[in-house]
Amino acid sequence: MKPSLYFKDCFRYSLKKFASKESLLRWFIKQAGETSEVFEYPMKLSANQTVLMILPESSEDVSHYIPFLQKLAHIKKSGVLLMANTLHENLLQTNRIQQEVLYYTTLGCRYGEDEFQKIREVLKARHITASFYLQRSILYQMLYLCKSCGIPYRFGFDCENLYPLLNLSLIPANDAQAEIDALTAIFQEAVR
Repeated sequence: MKPSLYFKDCFRYSLKKFASKESLLRWFIKQAGETSEVFEYPMKLSANQTVLMILPESSEDVSHYIPFLQKLAHIKKSGVLLMANTLHENLLQTNRIQQEVLYYTTLGCRYGEDEFQKIREVLKARHITASFYLQRSILYQMLYLCKSCGIPYRFGFDCENLYPLLNLSLIPANDAQAEIDALTAIFQEAVR
């Protein structure tokens, strides 16, 4: 049987493999908390505040964001933490991405796994101000991480249906450059 995308393979979560996406979303919202804190927008970031960027799962999609990550190093000198699959380690190193990277494995970053719990502890300890979920596919456990770690600004693409796990929506463009320009503008405004 194919492993679950969202949960550790164990008896406790075995029935969740058969749950609908809507049911899974409701379950993760309940686990993370059903309310969202009040925040001011546009956000302002000081030099000592940390931002989390959850990179896509596919190498092709990560490659689209390389120019943005390179620009981001000039906009926000410190306090950017990238979260990326270990499959992208060479790609990020080859392109000399300067931000700190928290790597995870596909199977290890599922709810209930030890690796998942360690990632959650690291993120909570960092007191992250904003997260950007740049994946097109929705992995509910990643959205759960953002909400359960107390991150006030949680950006995602077309995320109205994912509230309160994500609470600010980035509009996806058909053009990667338009998305990069939009993300760059958010950061330039936030660090002003």
